[in-house]
Amino acid sequence: MRWYGLGRVLRERPNVAHANAAILETARIGTWGPGPFDNDAATDWYLELIETSDLSLIEEVLDSHIIEDKLFGFPDMDLIEAACEVVLGLLAPDAFERRSSAGPKHVDLLVGGLGPIRDLQERSSSVNFSIPREQVDWVNQHRDLDARPLLVSANVILNHVKGSSEAFYDGYFRKEGADLNGRVGKAIQA
Repeated sequence: MRWYGLGRVLRERPNVAHANAAILETARIGTWGPGPFDNDAATDWYLELIETSDLSLIEEVLDSHIIEDKLFGFPDMDLIEAACEVVLGLLAPDAFERRSSAGPKHVDLLVGGLGPIRDLQERSSSVNFSIPREQVDWVNQHRDLDARPLLVSANVILNHVKGSSEAFYDGYFRKEGADLNGRVGKAIQA
């Protein structure tokens, strides 16, 4: 699995660098909200995804063989959650966009600096998660891609995580009453 770094984003996307870029380069934010895209790994991943026109990055993250890796665990969850949300978005792009509109706006750390993060954390505890506008646009532009086969891999991974530690699964994938594994399961049945 690839690891994405903010430093790489700054080097590859200097046009989005902001005065806070030097601070962000040395002090990773980590997680700034409850949503699947509200963390460094998922943000770096979706920034790379929106530059593609296929499912290869999603397939890489949702390769079910990852559960056989003895190092599989918590660090993989951010990307798995984001990839699952994108797959669900590709299968129901209108619902993905509605969910995006219902939540707080995604904070672009490179443009908005650190101030909006605190505001988002204060406001986001009881609302839908944020979905970056670029991610919604990518889903809308690629709604013709067949993401359905990825549901099986996503389901295998999520079932494995849930079976390994229900408490961990509940804390990580059940947010605001929304069960990611349940949503993937419903999409498989549809």
